[in-house]
Amino acid sequence: MNLSPELWSEGLEYAAYRAQVSRNQETFDEVYDSPAFTAGDLAFLRQLPQLKILCLGEDWCADVYQTLPTWARVVDELSGWSFRVFPRDQHLE
Repeated sequence: MNLSPELWSEGLEYAAYRAQVSRNQETFDEVYDSPAFTAGDLAFLRQLPQLKILCLGEDWCADVYQTLPTWARVVDELSGWSFRVFPRDQHLE
């Protein structure tokens, strides 16, 4: 998928997204602090080209608060990767 730089820049970095989360805050933090990946998973991902990860989500969605913090943590561990969150209800396109 090609995404314009302008649209990409509208996305929130994880810290900014997390700051506006009003539900399931403890779960977001628990998942980020104890992510479900191994050193082997990171080694595999390091073999891939640097990626931009786009996430659509809302803090009320179980799939979001159970997985989005893990992807944020993965990006923190991988040099050159980037991550943006687009609140789904604000980005229906």
